[in-house]
Amino acid sequence: MINEEVKSLYLEIAKRLHAIYDRLIDEYTTILEDIPRNFQDIVDTIDKPIILYFTAKWCAPCISIQETIREVARIFKGKAYFFKVDVDKDIGIAENYNVEYIPATLIIVEGEVVDRVYGVITSKNLESRILRLISS
Repeated sequence: MINEEVKSLYLEIAKRLHAIYDRLIDEYTTILEDIPRNFQDIVDTIDKPIILYFTAKWCAPCISIQETIREVARIFKGKAYFFKVDVDKDIGIAENYNVEYIPATLIIVEGEVVDRVYGVITSKNLESRILRLISS
């Protein structure tokens, strides 16, 4: 009896760990969180839309739309680049793009900011903004 309970518990833990692992792998392959030092050089040379998502660990609205950003990043994987910018850690990037409020989502094409949204954004709204740029 105890062996069956232990086995059942073990399988449940393994299943949950696997789900967490899958989520982390998916997240880190679609949204880059570690901003490299030569970030501006990268932005100037990328030929696909770049979505910068400005956030902070203490920002409740930022946390509320993280899944939205992940969802859209999965949809546009390979068609756009997504960067998560922590304003406390990467303050220079926030200043460079004149980000005064968070959450903020900026869309950059050919090194230029072409769209900017402050506050919470829905996945449909973000998708349509990106599609408009990819289609043109």
